[in-house]
Amino acid sequence: AMGYEGRLFDDGFVHTIDIRMGDEDWADFLANATSEEYRLCTLAIDVETFANVGLRAKGNTSLSSVAGYGNNRYSLKAEFDRYAAGKSYYGLDKLVLNNNIQDNTLMKDYLAYKMMAAAGAKAPLASYAWVTVNGEDWGLYLALEGVEESFLARNYGSDYGELYKPDSVSMGGGRGNGGGF
Repeated sequence: AMGYEGRLFDDGFVHTIDIRMGDEDWADFLANATSEEYRLCTLAIDVETFANVGLRAKGNTSLSSVAGYGNNRYSLKAEFDRYAAGKSYYGLDKLVLNNNIQDNTLMKDYLAYKMMAAAGAKAPLASYAWVTVNGEDWGLYLALEGVEESFLARNYGSDYGELYKPDSVSMGGGRGNGGGF
């Protein structure tokens, strides 16, 4: 068992995550979110603080959707070992914070992951988190186990093989509405 399973992914309550970054750095992060570049931050998850974490906006079409809605509530990826090799959140290397911006119920993804796991599929762990940035409310997000090394190790052991991810941008889709598909 990985240590993060019973902590952040205990879905018996809503967790708290405070993203700490200088105000100017956060403003620059939002202004350049579509670049998907990692920025240094500190994450306070429930009662524990993790410094030197990499944070970037997440998504392909969701990045342009957020801008199209006229707000800056991006989905986010936090990479614990971005700036320090081997660093993790109790074994978790990557955390995804999904904004659920196109789901008014805020439950579709959560229920889909839970149903996949109940059916025996290897699904990311999920729970809810109330996110703040420098103490300012940012809203309810779905916290997800990133499909990376920790996910593979939890599901397949230490000899898990290779992980491949298609890049929809290089497939001709581009950002936005799917391009030439």
